[in-house]
Amino acid sequence: AYNRRLKILRDNYAADEYAREKQEEKMAKLRQEMEKAQREMEKARVVGREEGHAEGLAEGLSKASGDIALKMLQEGLPLELITRMTGLSAEDLAKLS
Repeated sequence: AYNRRLKILRDNYAADEYAREKQEEKMAKLRQEMEKAQREMEKARVVGREEGHAEGLAEGLSKASGDIALKMLQEGLPLELITRMTGLSAEDLAKLS
């Protein structure tokens, strides 16, 4: 009876250890996947920030060109000079005035 009980205890211990090892392997794999996902999210955030910065810069430059062109129009400068200096088209200048 003692030996049977000892065998059962050892079997239970071995089964518990095996289950614990498998659980640790799963957890390690999940940690790796989570770290990979976090790196990908960080890359996406950086790309998004750069794209947003570029869009904002382009919008700001466009607005500045429009403001300068409007001031040039108000000063009575020739349209040809304004289009050449600001890069805006004649149609864009017509919209400003």
